[in-house]
Amino acid sequence: MAAGWRRLALVDVATADVTLVDGRFDDFGTTPVWNRDGSWIIFDAPFDKSLVACDVGSGTPRLHPILRRRGRPGPLVDVTHLIN
Repeated sequence: MAAGWRRLALVDVATADVTLVDGRFDDFGTTPVWNRDGSWIIFDAPFDKSLVACDVGSGTPRLHPILRRRGRPGPLVDVTHLIN
């Protein structure tokens, strides 16, 4: 697949409904990490030099870039399986 702008699609596994999220990111994103109640995800978009959050719990999900100006943070790790 050629490099370029990408969009995020959310798939409801119970109904197979697909929601195309408003916004785009450059080329690819890392595996998303969900917050505790499943209303937000966040992933790294390395070519955008930003983390990207998505409010999946809203009626109209959209991407929210969180720009990084200095350095690169370490990769995100999903540790939700460790929470009791």
